[in-house]
Amino acid sequence: MKKTIKVHTNDIENPVIRLLMKGDVKKFVLLEPELISLKGKAGNPIIAQMKIIPAVAQDFNIVKTFAKNGKDITFKVEKMKNETGAYFILTVHNKRQTPGRFFDIITLQSDLSPQRLIKIRVSANISN
Repeated sequence: MKKTIKVHTNDIENPVIRLLMKGDVKKFVLLEPELISLKGKAGNPIIAQMKIIPAVAQDFNIVKTFAKNGKDITFKVEKMKNETGAYFILTVHNKRQTPGRFFDIITLQSDLSPQRLIKIRVSANISN
């Protein structure tokens, strides 16, 4: 990842210095799939799931969940375990009964220190 920032100084000859910062950003979770896509006919059950796999060595828990809007969806997060370790399943249900498109963002707060948030995009296309 590259990012250019401006640093303002009190130097008359160089009042602004541009710095280029470059570094690798390590994911602490893997999302499968990378976003929630709800597609189907209005009035029918429309459900999607996502697997959230810790990419860090330490185990963690989800301590708080919320949706940015939340009007058109319900969701739950369940912690699961298998032979390779713990992971989470996010299940999202459509509540909207009329055709149309909507978007939302689900945020999951972990108990890691420093606090880590997982933001999950939700895209929906409800048809007739």
